[in-house]
Amino acid sequence: LAEAAWATYWQAYGLYELEQSQQAAALLERILDTVAAGLVVEPDLPVRALIALAMVSSRDLEPERALGYLEQARGRLGDLDERKRAVFLFSLAISYHELGDYEAAIATGTQSLARFRATEADRDAANLENELALVYLALGSLEVARAHAQHAREYFEGQHDERLLAHVTESDAQI
Repeated sequence: LAEAAWATYWQAYGLYELEQSQQAAALLERILDTVAAGLVVEPDLPVRALIALAMVSSRDLEPERALGYLEQARGRLGDLDERKRAVFLFSLAISYHELGDYEAAIATGTQSLARFRATEADRDAANLENELALVYLALGSLEVARAHAQHAREYFEGQHDERLLAHVTESDAQI
């Protein structure tokens, strides 16, 4: 049963990557239905499914729905390790940013950044630096935005990660 639930999760991820949001969300909801029915799965799978649903909703420009999923996930944070808590906070920061609550985006983004750094998740930290640059841009704090974007740029250039470097270049252009 656990293997089937994980297979469903990864299938949903593949559909998400293919921008098949409705199908991905349906599979993620199926996982949550399995949990609600009392079938035992690994403790972090329901949280990961909720975070994934939030990501789908966020990409589909439904920030209120995304925030609702993240609030459900918040109640299960004790089941997660430090890096997964950082991912959760990152998703929450993105949702706050999309809703225009920049102070909450900065607060949760800063918490997430500290957790990513503590777990040596440098790629995730750099990705979050880019997101924080956009939040500070929205607040009109251009120097702080530039500093965050520069940290992200330095990391992605060092890793030769052209895909994420393109996101930073877009952020730089906006700043």
